[in-house]
Amino acid sequence: MQDGGDADARAKVLGVCRDGTHGLGRGLEQQIIDHGFVVIGEVAIRGHVFCSFLALVLKTALEERIAALGRSGSWPEIIADLDSLTETEIAYDGKGFIVRSPPRLAASLALRATGVALPPTVRDAAAS
Repeated sequence: MQDGGDADARAKVLGVCRDGTHGLGRGLEQQIIDHGFVVIGEVAIRGHVFCSFLALVLKTALEERIAALGRSGSWPEIIADLDSLTETEIAYDGKGFIVRSPPRLAASLALRATGVALPPTVRDAAAS
């Protein structure tokens, strides 16, 4: 991000006051003012790289577990089926219930491969 080299502008964008009132500590505040977005950018990039690597490791582990069941799963179908899971809270006759949708095929496969059990289809809302 280009900011024209104005340290006060960088500090203002980041919400940093010169008197350190935002609790960042004088050392970190001065680094931000002196070096601008480079310090934050490097940390953000490392975080994104780590999260991407972790996602790839977890996806590979899931695919291996599904293969161990003698099945194959389509990643887009698994994601879509997991996204389709819903819970609805219902009040009936003064009692609350939570009703869960049944998992579709690809979601069931992924859940079985990981050993994750879904909660009951209908359960008491007071117990949750």
